[in-house]
Amino acid sequence: MPLGPACGNVTRGAARGYSGSRTRHTPNVEHAELVIESQDGWTLAIGGWTITRLYFDPYAVGVAINGGTGDAFHAYIEASFTYRDADGSEQLFAPGEGAPTLAPLLSLLNRTVETVRVSRDGTLLIAFSDGTRISVPPDPDYEAWNGGLDEIGFISTPGGRDLVVRKPDRDLLVRKPS
Repeated sequence: MPLGPACGNVTRGAARGYSGSRTRHTPNVEHAELVIESQDGWTLAIGGWTITRLYFDPYAVGVAINGGTGDAFHAYIEASFTYRDADGSEQLFAPGEGAPTLAPLLSLLNRTVETVRVSRDGTLLIAFSDGTRISVPPDPDYEAWNGGLDEIGFISTPGGRDLVVRKPDRDLLVRKPS
């Protein structure tokens, strides 16, 4: 699988929540208050927000979760991920297999988010209030995903060994214990 567009500047922008807009809004919520760090990773306190945008690139799926206040969490998924519906049935999706195979994901539009979690090994979990879940594990060879709010972002590096956490004052490289 070739490297997707999340390399270089696009990754940097996407991880900082860049949405393609030329104007930068002043957030209504202090983003540091939305990200809660624990021993296992980070939880984003964005329960009640909804998916307002899904987009499909040749090798990626993009998701925008909006809080209705001008704040949004963006995730750019470039690796295979599991979709588990409310009934518990699971389906594996691979963004590089083409948009027609990803069509079932359109049902997520306007769905309410319960929680978003980022584990220290780089796994992204988006859980919805109806029990539906998306889980993106680290990819052995490529960045699995990147995402974040305007000023706090995450990049799941190849192999799940490291996770980059982007903050306004510094970037942190979180190493998974061997």
